[in-house]
Amino acid sequence: AMSDQRFDVIFSGKVRDGFAAAEVKANFSRLFKIPAEKVESIFRSPRTVLKSGVDRETADKYQAVLAKTGAIVTVEPQRQDVPPPPPEATTPAVNAPVEEAPQTTPTAGPIWGRRFENSPVNTAVAEDATDNGEHQYGSLADALAGNYQFTIGGVLSEAWQKVNGNKATALLAFLLGTGVMIGVGIAAGLIQALLGALAGDMGGVAGGFLTQIAQLAVGAPLNAGFFMLGISMALGVPAGAALILKYYDRILPLTLTMILYGLMVMLGFVLLVLPGIYLSVAYLLAIPLVVDKGLSPWQALEASRKAITHRWFSVFGFLLLMGLISIIGTLCLLIGLIWIIPLYMIAMGILYRNIFGVSSIPAGASVPASAR
Repeated sequence: AMSDQRFDVIFSGKVRDGFAAAEVKANFSRLFKIPAEKVESIFRSPRTVLKSGVDRETADKYQAVLAKTGAIVTVEPQRQDVPPPPPEATTPAVNAPVEEAPQTTPTAGPIWGRRFENSPVNTAVAEDATDNGEHQYGSLADALAGNYQFTIGGVLSEAWQKVNGNKATALLAFLLGTGVMIGVGIAAGLIQALLGALAGDMGGVAGGFLTQIAQLAVGAPLNAGFFMLGISMALGVPAGAALILKYYDRILPLTLTMILYGLMVMLGFVLLVLPGIYLSVAYLLAIPLVVDKGLSPWQALEASRKAITHRWFSVFGFLLLMGLISIIGTLCLLIGLIWIIPLYMIAMGILYRNIFGVSSIPAGASVPASAR
């Protein structure tokens, strides 16, 4: 009977339009609770059985959930001469090289929907995803299409509720980042003075240029770190102040992003002023996109611009209000900064989370179910 037909859910390494491969891999890693090297193996394989021997309704459900992660999966009828495996069977799936079974388990089946002793795959997470839905806060594709919502009051209200418990981390991160930039400024100033003494005016000009590059190169990864710390706080994921120093392995793309940001905004102001104002807001979230979604500098700038354009005036109003709050906090003998600094960081994290969703988190942490 047709109702007895069983199906396999197959992944062949392809991703949906609008999703970066790095984003989809991060989604896989988080959804299945498997390390990055396992994910890479899945994406290199021409055929991986994610779920085997299920009815059509269940297969369609898995396909829909995986589509939200950015993966293209197919549903194939199972061969009639192959009986469906029992619930806890260890029948090997066809061409499923991903799950290398531990020594205590001679064979391993599909990576989704099967529990094995000592297996790194957390199938409970995957099963929960099919029941409750994934990516509550959207994705890169949703953001580009304008399929997201946020209100200024909602962002600030949530951020304020999360300030308690995060003040010390935010303030320590702020002091750490400030100390790093002061150190860079002092070192750059000494080099500029030395070049000026050795080579006169030309040396001073060269020193000034090198100073700007050094500050950008050091500041861009710090900027990314502050964004990611705020995102972690928005998700309720524990992270230390040292997270702001984590992203120097992305120094080249982050620095290039900042340079392009500055050039494009400056060009906008030179032309008619209004384009500069528009771009300075529209490019706001480019830096975290480079880190979280693995986009190139120009891709990140354009993704941020296209997504924010759908709610540009709301984002502009949010930034104006945050600026006003920051001024008030500074005028209050700097005491207000104890609350303003974490509020600003968390609010920016919430803004990014609500627009783009989150694909990567600090190593060793796990995203709560409500934030997936």
